[in-house]
Amino acid sequence: MGLTTGLTAYVGCFYVLGPPKKGQTAVVTGATGAVGSTAVQLLQSTGARVIGIAGGPKKTKFLTETMGLDAAVDYKHPDLSLDEQLDEICPVGFAFIYDNVGGGTLNSLLGKINPNGRVVICGAISQVSNTVTFDFDCLFFSSTMCSRNYTCCTHPPYCSSVLWQT
Repeated sequence: MGLTTGLTAYVGCFYVLGPPKKGQTAVVTGATGAVGSTAVQLLQSTGARVIGIAGGPKKTKFLTETMGLDAAVDYKHPDLSLDEQLDEICPVGFAFIYDNVGGGTLNSLLGKINPNGRVVICGAISQVSNTVTFDFDCLFFSSTMCSRNYTCCTHPPYCSSVLWQT
């Protein structure tokens, strides 16, 4: 794994808010990207049920057939909305969200977070070309959910211990 890619995924999955527990459901946005594909593998190692979100049937097939994810959601699906797919795959919601995308995708996921769920915000690539600030219009953040944004550099003790293990 790449140095910063691997560190970013590792710190986000294991140290920012703690990893999901065995049997809990974790979802990763941008799951076929550099950080996302590393994050899904790390989350699989915890025994969590891992769901990836990506754009297009080739990418979702890669996630389930090659990466071995429990399920994958195609946010570009021509007939089913992201919310419809999420409701079908995981009607009880998520315990852990690893977000690389932000925007409407994150908004959909936040509406399905379990009580005491954790949201690790790694990026917001969907907002790069946005000239309008994104508004979380359908969700309020409450004390029953924990959210944190980060960079691997905000957790230097963990980064240095990972570097010395390799």
